[in-house]
Amino acid sequence: MAGKLTEEQRQEIVRRYQSGENSRELAEAYSCSDGVILRALKAQGVPRRSITEAHPRAVGISAGRLNDLYWVERRSTEEIGRLIGVSARSVVKYMRGFGIPIRSYSESVRQGIALGKWKPGPKTQESKDKIRSNLAKARAGYLEKRRHWRAWGRKATSVRVQRVGLSRESRPCGWCGRLVERCPSEFKPGAQCCCSKKCSGSWSRWKASLREGPRPLIVDRLRELTRQNALPPTYETLEKAGATIGAGEAEIIEVLLEMRHAP
Repeated sequence: MAGKLTEEQRQEIVRRYQSGENSRELAEAYSCSDGVILRALKAQGVPRRSITEAHPRAVGISAGRLNDLYWVERRSTEEIGRLIGVSARSVVKYMRGFGIPIRSYSESVRQGIALGKWKPGPKTQESKDKIRSNLAKARAGYLEKRRHWRAWGRKATSVRVQRVGLSRESRPCGWCGRLVERCPSEFKPGAQCCCSKKCSGSWSRWKASLREGPRPLIVDRLRELTRQNALPPTYETLEKAGATIGAGEAEIIEVLLEMRHAP
């Protein structure tokens, strides 16, 4: 740490820094970090060098020269950095400051392959078969894991139902009258229960038409109930029978008129 440096070492650090050595070289010489060296310099009142002072070869770089190196000579940022004595990150910073566009990853790959710096992947039939085999194994493992988790989810649900003791409840479909069996929590309060998306769409269209006329599927079910049970043509009897299939007043009146006018 900076407190462990002696006064002679601090004076020596100042002298070597002012003679041209950088903080990294001094940190290696004194077996410490760059931060220790910089704090020691700050304590002695020595200002830090700017980027252009630290990298004098990058001072004279112009936007045109940097653009030619990058786009005309097709050099990479690492190569440009070694050429002017800075890091690749500093080259990218200079380019952004000059407004020079930077190649995308795909453009860099194509350029590297064209210049022989990068080698494309293997194209032998053996390598292709190996890749396909690895992909098939990975997909099979994924499907097996998915089946396992689905089976575990069904088992956990059944165990939860048995443990909590959730009961099943049956309600008639709002369009066709079939019984829909679900947990009580699955029935939305204030919403009409339907057995399928088709019935739900038909019920929504019937509701949007201001509920004009009886629902035909429920009328057919009510007719079938009256024929099977030989019900008398009274409103109270049909109302009691239609409660199991969700029949309303319009359906009951429709069947009642047919029964009374039947020969």
